[in-house]
Amino acid sequence: MEQKSFNTYTIRDVAWRIGAVGLLGLTLLSGCAGFNKKDGSASTTGPNQGTEMPYTPTQAAGAMLTFNSLCVMPNEGCSNVIQVYPGVSDDPNKPQDKVNDGTYFNGNTAVAVCETKGRTVTSHPSQGESYRQSDEWYLLQNTSGGQPEYASATYADVNGNLPECPSAP
Repeated sequence: MEQKSFNTYTIRDVAWRIGAVGLLGLTLLSGCAGFNKKDGSASTTGPNQGTEMPYTPTQAAGAMLTFNSLCVMPNEGCSNVIQVYPGVSDDPNKPQDKVNDGTYFNGNTAVAVCETKGRTVTSHPSQGESYRQSDEWYLLQNTSGGQPEYASATYADVNGNLPECPSAP
């Protein structure tokens, strides 16, 4: 009876495991790298247009956020698209804070790194959405290096606790 070398099995087994773990890591990384846009593209934003950028969330820590369109009556005109913004201010001197810089679909997920208070957002029950109102905003993890993206707690559910953002925008 011929005996196989112990080293042959060990090297082959280790190589297979390294390859499988590497593939899994790349798959998970691509899912967290901003490929959450409605068209499947990466999160890209333009240059800072006067919006204060007090905090650049590039670290991996945070809580998982799930976008929620609150759409309960689709025939009434509600949309499954949720907009995110570069700031949370209601200040008339910061109109850019109210111009969306990204969109996500209902059910998409992202990593939120901190929360802050800002302008109040109210859902639209007359358009088939459940009623919800909040002045809480979540800063999303930014892997593209572009403008910050804030999601209103009105249209996002966070699984976990978040720290306060270091500086209010």
